[in-house]
Amino acid sequence: MMNFSGLLLRLTLLSLTVLCFISGIHAQERAYQKTKTGLRYLLLQTKPSAQKPFTGDVVKLSMIYKNSKDSVLFDNSRGQFDFTHTLSKPAYSGDFNEALSLAGVGDSLTFLIKADSFYLRTIGEKRIPPFVRKGSDLTFFVKVLEIIPQQEFIREQLALFEQQKQQHDKLRQAEKDSLILYLQRNRIDTQPTASGLYVITETEGNGNQPVKGNTITVNYKAFLTDGKVFESTDREPLQFILGKGTIPKGLEEGLLSMRKGGKARLIIPSHLAFGEYQTGTLPPFTTLIYEVELLDIKLP
Repeated sequence: MMNFSGLLLRLTLLSLTVLCFISGIHAQERAYQKTKTGLRYLLLQTKPSAQKPFTGDVVKLSMIYKNSKDSVLFDNSRGQFDFTHTLSKPAYSGDFNEALSLAGVGDSLTFLIKADSFYLRTIGEKRIPPFVRKGSDLTFFVKVLEIIPQQEFIREQLALFEQQKQQHDKLRQAEKDSLILYLQRNRIDTQPTASGLYVITETEGNGNQPVKGNTITVNYKAFLTDGKVFESTDREPLQFILGKGTIPKGLEEGLLSMRKGGKARLIIPSHLAFGEYQTGTLPPFTTLIYEVELLDIKLP
């Protein structure tokens, strides 16, 4: 028969077991500190003297974040690409900006943010992803690599903008020079349209003239001013709807000026084609030439 002392000892051991179990469940929860706003965070590595960011500063981060099932949703920790964030005033209690304000250069921390708040308010998505449970926490692991003060970042961006502008000006002038040379070499004295498009009619069509919304069928060969062909319909004609924005503006303008059965050469400056952007193998500020035949027009 168990005496009172034995029962007391048994109850004490049971209580300790329960307490240890509860402590185990909440061990990670207890490891986090809380700010006044309720942000749960833990500084993993920190130097009190480390430079801290201010509102407007640009923070370069190594970051991983996971959903409540421990699935990695983002990871640039191996340096495969840069991630920067401009620190702003917190939009809500315990948001991403508040967490970053706690760490300086070289510091590492982990923190929790509600998935709903992060996706809907920080990122600005319309809904949270299906692989993230509503109301759950996202766990962030962040190391601050660099802090660029706001004024320094602005100066860097202005210098970069000026550098890009100078480069674009050179490319734009080179395009003009190559177009003039092409026109002279091919003895083309046709005047451009108001937009800058050159339409050199080779065969007048005797059919209808297309309008936006028509489905048209064309044959064409597209090349650069140096004669290099980059696209053609050698195997079969191309069919598409005019006015859908699927072709360069200059090509659409030229086709709208033609009639069924007509053939024309269209010289399309880059501002009516792909502009200042690299597109596939085509470099920026590239004039395109299309030799096109309008084979058929179908009403909607």
